Amino acid sequence: MWSIGKRVKKLATDFLDLPKDALLDVPRVTLIGGLQAYVENFHSVMEFSDKQLRLQLTKGQLIIKGSTLEIKRIVDDQVMIEGQIDAIQYVQ
Repeated sequence: MWSIGKRVKKLATDFLDLPKDALLDVPRVTLIGGLQAYVENFHSVMEFSDKQLRLQLTKGQLIIKGSTLEIKRIVDDQVMIEGQIDAIQYVQ
C-alpha cells in the first residue's frame, strides 16, 4: 500500500511525463548488452564478487549475476559494472 505522498509523486511523474526514478527513489538500470550495467539510485553495496553484485535499495535489493564482474566506477548512488552479465534480479 502506497502512502499519500508516494501516490502524489506517482501522479506528478505520470502527469508531467517525468522519469519515475526522478521522484520515486527507485533504481534506474541501464544495460548494454550483457557486457555493462549502470545502476543509479542505490544505497549501498551489500556484496561484491566476480560472480555477483548485490545492492541495497530504498526498498529491496538489486542483484546482478554473471562472471568476471568488475566495478569500474562507483560514485555516490551510481555504479558501473562490467563483465559477462547473465541475470539482473530485483528482490523486494
